[in-house]
Amino acid sequence: MAAGGVVVAALLTLALSSPGPKEMPLSDFTDHLSARRIEQVQLRPDGDTLELRGKLVGGERFLTRTLPGDPLLSFSELESRGVDTTYLPPSGFSWLSAFSWLLTLLLIGVLLYMLLRSRQMGNGDSAATAFGKSRANVVNIEKVGVTFADVAGCDEAKQDLQEVVDFLRQPEKYRALGPYSPRPLAGRPAWFR
Repeated sequence: MAAGGVVVAALLTLALSSPGPKEMPLSDFTDHLSARRIEQVQLRPDGDTLELRGKLVGGERFLTRTLPGDPLLSFSELESRGVDTTYLPPSGFSWLSAFSWLLTLLLIGVLLYMLLRSRQMGNGDSAATAFGKSRANVVNIEKVGVTFADVAGCDEAKQDLQEVVDFLRQPEKYRALGPYSPRPLAGRPAWFR
């Protein structure tokens, strides 16, 4: 993964450090145009501006920007001054948008990696997918180590168990009393929590 980052950094450095045309103020461009020292110009819309790239008579490359509706730099005006003029469509590629897409894809990849890693570490249920699932365990009756002999001396446990058995045998008797069921065997009732 680190090698990929080095490659991307090297490509960005090459793309951004390559020598481009000399930035020329618009006033200098109009002076060169009046003196007929401009050999070639390429017009390309770039957002809210019009980008003019070209070559002077001596071979020097230049770049300048203006508003798209500038009457002094119209296509016909440049042609009348003897400048070889071409109109290019707007550029569809932007380093900023490419970097934005790359960053978004990287973020999605990291999130997927973390999700898959958390699934492999646990029992398959991450906290997000286990939300709302019951944590109740099935109790095997043979593995319960408590017998009636263990609670024989505890009168309260015996009385609670007798109430549960009576409720299971005669539920209509308890329904006549109202919505109350026998006391829970341990702790507070479920409706109280």
